Amino acid sequence: MRRPLSLLVLALLCCLSSTALAQVAPTETFSVNRFSPAPGSENYLAVDGAVTPGHMAISAGILLDYAHQPLSVYVVEGDDNSDLGEATHVVSMLFTGNLMAALTISDRIQIGLNLPLVYSSGESWNETRAGAGAINIPGGSAFAVGDPRLSAKVAILGQGANGFNLAASAFATVPVGQAIAKERFVGDSSLTTGIQVIPEFRHDRFRFAANL
Repeated sequence: MRRPLSLLVLALLCCLSSTALAQVAPTETFSVNRFSPAPGSENYLAVDGAVTPGHMAISAGILLDYAHQPLSVYVVEGDDNSDLGEATHVVSMLFTGNLMAALTISDRIQIGLNLPLVYSSGESWNETRAGAGAINIPGGSAFAVGDPRLSAKVAILGQGANGFNLAASAFATVPVGQAIAKERFVGDSSLTTGIQVIPEFRHDRFRFAANL
């Protein structure tokens, strides 16, 4: 039986990321946003659950997150390199709207997609290294599509009732953000993939899940 489309509740997640300390500017492009929500009605923000909601169940939603100064560069000063100079916030703020959708194509197989829409703002950094030339990271702001994340989850044990449930999932991201805004750190420089095992325990309203 086809279930009606369910929209996940819109949530605002404010993430205060730890500041990166560096004596030299980063020379490779990568995504400073390491938060990736898990699409699907039986998941928990960024943690996948081991249960799938049923044949042809559909869910969709949007999750907003914000990172304050997730990437900063410091100049080390002093004879013993113990003093930090003034920080340059290469990425001073990062606001992301994660568009999510999931479809359970059978009772135990779910396909998910997360499409991040990213606004990034930061300060410029210029440095000249001996024998390495100049490093120039432009400041300013940019809006871009981040790296889309496609995932597939298979429920192995359990039916979602009380007790132990087990699933496995695989995911891949495509380096779209770098192609749109190369020097704003909104995407990784290459394709990324991964697999994880998902144990989950349920007892009435208590639920515990882990992604290993």
